[in-house]
Amino acid sequence: MSGNLRSRLERMRASALQKPSALQKAGESSSARPAPGDAEFPAGWSHIVDGVRSTSWRSPPLGIDTGQPLRLAAFSRRLPEQLADPQRVAFFDFETTGLSGGAGTIAFLAAIGRIDQSGSVCITQYFLDDYPAERAFIQHVSEALSDVDAIATYNGSSFDMPLLTTRRIMLGLGTMPAVPHVDVLHPVRRLYRQTIGACALSNIEAMILDSARDDDIAGAEVPDVWFDFVKKGRCTRLEQVFSHNRLDIVSLARLFYKIGMIAKGLETDSRCDMLGRAEIESRVDCARAEQTLQVALRAGDSRAVRALMRLYRLQERWHERLELVPLLPDDATGLFSRSVYAERVDHNLPAAHSLALRSMAAARPGSAMRQRAERRAIRLGTIVERISRI
Repeated sequence: MSGNLRSRLERMRASALQKPSALQKAGESSSARPAPGDAEFPAGWSHIVDGVRSTSWRSPPLGIDTGQPLRLAAFSRRLPEQLADPQRVAFFDFETTGLSGGAGTIAFLAAIGRIDQSGSVCITQYFLDDYPAERAFIQHVSEALSDVDAIATYNGSSFDMPLLTTRRIMLGLGTMPAVPHVDVLHPVRRLYRQTIGACALSNIEAMILDSARDDDIAGAEVPDVWFDFVKKGRCTRLEQVFSHNRLDIVSLARLFYKIGMIAKGLETDSRCDMLGRAEIESRVDCARAEQTLQVALRAGDSRAVRALMRLYRLQERWHERLELVPLLPDDATGLFSRSVYAERVDHNLPAAHSLALRSMAAARPGSAMRQRAERRAIRLGTIVERISRI
């Protein structure tokens, strides 16, 4: 834990120790800080060890077919052959003292969800009463993430998983056991960034999952709720934080299943970007990805040309790849490739020269592409001029 955060927490606890309450002034004893009674703390929580509480919660059925194993390749190319039983995926989310993710950030609330046979999400939450119990808190979270086929997060590759590893190392627990991890944010961006813009979970919930939260707390306010609890024992907004954490897990599970179904061709969504969908499909079924790209190309989406060319290159379908070159868009790279095609396939040197000039004009000044196009235009211009003199 960094010096700044540790100092802040220690000052809070020392302040609570130094300021006598009315009971102390009357000669009666009190706790080190104004600890809430069970009646004040949100219902359903129990201490599993000193300083760490836990609770369980179950969502309504979400329509998830637990008999459909999912290919983790849909979420990460690093896992091309890995299959995951939906019931053996852990959906994981931290609430923390800040968003920096460095050594000065600690987690005080964790939610871990598992899909049951009915398609509901069963969530266990762990809450850190105060930072001296952090080691026990992290141990319980780690154990809950160990016996699974995969861990799924939303932006967890940048935040939750590195933070868990950092805290384990700083607490002398070592690195996490090797469990496949997929960050659902990455395929969500593939599918929806072009069509709906921001892929923050709240926007995805509203635009894609067609759900809205009532009385939710803003993420930026969450750390202050915990600091207020540690310093003053206040519980008034804790339930909002707990609910926020649970709903993140429910949305994460729904998105995980939805993406898995899209990749397998078992669900369609008109809000998907066609190229993003083809990219996800290509990790599972190249034939389906090709069909999606052909539909996009017929609809006039010029981006599909390069995506199809990449697919054909991977499959070593060189002739079909070459036939797509004339359809490349009018950007610097596309014009350059079309110039090469005009020279070497069509043997049309004036057209090749014209395309090289257009590529040079479209390229960024000083760029490598600008220099390549310029050299090509000069060479072809010389040849065309010489031929015209004959």
